[in-house]
Amino acid sequence: MGTIILRAGSVLFTAAMTMGLLASCGEGGQEPATETSRTMTGEQRPATARGGTVSVADFQRLMAEHPGQVLDVRTPGEWDTGVMEGALLIDFYEKDFAQQLDGLDPTRPVFVYCHAGGRSAKAMDMLQAKGFTEVYDLDGGITAWRQAGAPLVEAPSGTKE
Repeated sequence: MGTIILRAGSVLFTAAMTMGLLASCGEGGQEPATETSRTMTGEQRPATARGGTVSVADFQRLMAEHPGQVLDVRTPGEWDTGVMEGALLIDFYEKDFAQQLDGLDPTRPVFVYCHAGGRSAKAMDMLQAKGFTEVYDLDGGITAWRQAGAPLVEAPSGTKE
């Protein structure tokens, strides 16, 4: 019922993530993230190699090391401004957002982002409550991603219901 799920392509993403992985190899590429994660109640907790709120550099490195599902929880209007390669759109504000999350594979890592980090932190908590064990939230959202000069692609058009 008006649910919009879109997926961006993956060729550029794969190339960018491979370059990021190669660049991080000399920097101890296997170390877990050291950022902090915030729960929906604002509680701070350390991010680990199994999930948490991470920096742009860690988000890129982890996506390259642990390919998974890239989840954009912004609105369709925000989506149209550019997306991460391979991203799937599930609008956080949709009434059935929590149900749509059930369409993701809980056995694969989920890399979630929004505009600035608030919605994605809540989405991470929801996914973890559903049993997803490896969920990474991009600290600062796509705003931080853009500021870091990380790659974006044009949002694909079309819907999948």
